[in-house]
Amino acid sequence: NSLHEGLLSGHDEAYLILWSEGYKIMIAFYNRKGLVHEAEDLWSQTFIKLLRTRCMSFNPAKGSFEGWLFTVGKNVAIDFKRKQEAEISIDDCIGLAASDSDKKNKGGSRYWKLLVNRAQALLKPDDRTILSLRVVQELSYDSISKELGISVVAATKRVSRALERLYLELERLSTHELPRRIGRLSRRGSG
Repeated sequence: NSLHEGLLSGHDEAYLILWSEGYKIMIAFYNRKGLVHEAEDLWSQTFIKLLRTRCMSFNPAKGSFEGWLFTVGKNVAIDFKRKQEAEISIDDCIGLAASDSDKKNKGGSRYWKLLVNRAQALLKPDDRTILSLRVVQELSYDSISKELGISVVAATKRVSRALERLYLELERLSTHELPRRIGRLSRRGSG
């Protein structure tokens, strides 16, 4: 209770205790779940979430602080896994859009290539570089890490974040571009 009160009050000592004790609990959990390389980042994300909210969602009447902490950390890991699964499909889509089959102009692939190119142009140069290394040059994360002088984990995260930003740009562009394209197609078909 005193730890929770300290966290609600924003006392530095309480957050230091939360960091060290929570680290022990959550790193072990993430490692058991096979998230060995991501464990420290997941704990950092969890801790930042707790820091921002000051642990206000914890209700002592519903259970222990440790159980609540475990649930928050587990939810961060679930969100991470969902993003990973979504990125695989993004990566596949980018690969399809940038492939040589686009030259044949089948089934609107030219449109998707144009959309991907527009979205890439809106990204920062660092994001464009990392995506080029991964998607266009098809380098492994190990090769990217050597090329950029960073760790494999950092390369994985940079690609992941760049793909996420590309996906957001694609989503934003497609909501603006797609309705006009459909309208043009329906007008052509009705004539």
